[in-house]
Amino acid sequence: MVRLRPGRVRAIYVRHVSTPARADEVTEIGRSLRGDGVEMVLVEDSVQAAEHALAAGLVRAEAVASVRHAVALERGAPELLG
Repeated sequence: MVRLRPGRVRAIYVRHVSTPARADEVTEIGRSLRGDGVEMVLVEDSVQAAEHALAAGLVRAEAVASVRHAVALERGAPELLG
């Protein structure tokens, strides 16, 4: 998709890589995408992806707060909302 629509994709977030070998493979794919102006990031969860997107100027702070809220509710951890 990155190469089919140049300039449209600015970041790709990957979670749940099954093995260290697969993580290495994903990292190598990420390196190849940098030449297309796309950053591929391995993240632990949606909050980490949202925080990266904020730092990259792709989303607003309100979006990150919304993701944090949704993740806290999903995890049944309302103490994360404060």
